[in-house]
Amino acid sequence: MRYIARKHNLCGETEEEKIHVDILENQLMDNRMELARLCFDPNFEKLKPKYLEELPEKLKLYSQFLGKRPWFAGDKITFVDFLAYDVLDVKRIFEPSCLDAFPNLKDFISRFEVMPPSSFLFDAPCSIPSFETLSQSWSYTKNNLHLLSAGFMPGTVPSTLYLLCGI
Repeated sequence: MRYIARKHNLCGETEEEKIHVDILENQLMDNRMELARLCFDPNFEKLKPKYLEELPEKLKLYSQFLGKRPWFAGDKITFVDFLAYDVLDVKRIFEPSCLDAFPNLKDFISRFEVMPPSSFLFDAPCSIPSFETLSQSWSYTKNNLHLLSAGFMPGTVPSTLYLLCGI
């Protein structure tokens, strides 16, 4: 993904922006994997309340990191904004009210969704499987059939890689 981002000058321009990109990329991937592990855990129902209890503090960190900037690294969009949108959107699907206490994150989501290219990015007729498809079934079943029906079927929201390739 970085290769594609570099080709399109989406890795930040200043050293400070590049540092923000590096930090946020890794944090976003950690948060993405944390939710994925939760969704596929046999003890999902038992673990979900703790995850939801800790979620506001994690979102607060993203809110503080974004601050008053329009994009996470500064005034220009970078590839981590695509990752951040994807991660925040999945959290919003998982818990619809989770962003209510963070107006700057809600504004970020809105800003992202109304970007001029979003008309073809979000309405693309084809997409590759995305983590969003987990929202179809957040819980574990005895025979794990939900893993096939929820996690590995093509989603309706294009993945971050698809979004980056479409630029």
